[in-house]
Amino acid sequence: MKSARIHSQAEMILIGYSVPAVHTCMDAYAKTLGPQHRQLRHIYPFVEAMGLIFGNKGKRCALLHLLLDLDIIDSKFVETLLPKRRKT
Repeated sequence: MKSARIHSQAEMILIGYSVPAVHTCMDAYAKTLGPQHRQLRHIYPFVEAMGLIFGNKGKRCALLHLLLDLDIIDSKFVETLLPKRRKT
């Protein structure tokens, strides 16, 4: 499962903005349901719902979230584009 940081940074790189609340909504049941949470919220009707709630930017972020989690967009490649985390 991709982290919220990866989703947000991938959005910034690929579409120029991020709507963090979209990821909170899409992954709300991840801790309780595990991978099965995707059956509830990682479907296109939920992407449409994110558009109704957060507008076109939210819909685009939800669609990108879906594409990354389903590995339609290669998350490993996207991770190579992300800034490296500094070790402190």
